[in-house]
Amino acid sequence: MFLKQPDLKITKVKRKNNNYYITIKNTGDATAKGNYLGIYSKGKHIKKTYVPALKPGKYKTVKVPISSYYTKYNKIFNVDYKNKINELKKV
Repeated sequence: MFLKQPDLKITKVKRKNNNYYITIKNTGDATAKGNYLGIYSKGKHIKKTYVPALKPGKYKTVKVPISSYYTKYNKIFNVDYKNKINELKKV
């Protein structure tokens, strides 16, 4: 028996000044509950931003302001960073 599950993916990252716009899509076949997007830089967790529930096939763009201190460093964005959602695939 196949169990329907959500599958969240970051599909786009856009930067404008110190704001990042992260587009997240649910590519699964079940609704994903609200969760948090984790942001990492210099090897440590620097911020989290709430992502609302997403129905299958839907997407949401969240705005993430990041301190200018981290401008010159790489950032890693991780949707559902606490692994609270049972997804089809964890990437």
